[in-house]
Amino acid sequence: KFEKEEDEIENEIEDEKEDNIENEKEDDHGIIAEWGAMGEKEVEYVLKWLTDDYYVIEKDCTSKYSNRCILLENQTFIDESQEYDHIVVGPQGVFLIETKNYSGQLHIDHQGNWLRKKKREEEWLPEINPGQQVVRHHVLMESIVGKEVPIIDVICLAHPNIMTSGLENANIPVIKKDQLGD
Repeated sequence: KFEKEEDEIENEIEDEKEDNIENEKEDDHGIIAEWGAMGEKEVEYVLKWLTDDYYVIEKDCTSKYSNRCILLENQTFIDESQEYDHIVVGPQGVFLIETKNYSGQLHIDHQGNWLRKKKREEEWLPEINPGQQVVRHHVLMESIVGKEVPIIDVICLAHPNIMTSGLENANIPVIKKDQLGD
């Protein structure tokens, strides 16, 4: 007789939930938004442990994609708002953190293409490179704070089981959530 420990059973249930969410149709924005929100909460937990030298901007807006977000606009610059995952103000400047909650494997090739192999799948598939989104966020933030304030862009991988390779090929730093405090 083998009895599973309660933690082991809970982990299996969580893995099954992950698989179900991740394997839904890619164009179902509700499922993708839910998956992304889970990753953002993971990053929020890490950010709450930053020292008092850092100020984490609160998510106090709603948008068509989220009930909790940071939404910025500068109508004198461009008539389009941008939704930010996380903004942190610290001694080094303003950190713009774009969160991705990918699981499985992520590879960035020498041309900057993002490729991903999901759990239990054999094929590498193209993934949208969030670089252009990060550039939009950077340009809008610069239009608000000015060129004198340093803006540090970061793409943060929130899922604890993501395996990565080729991160040095990214134009924007890509880190795992546990590296945010470094």
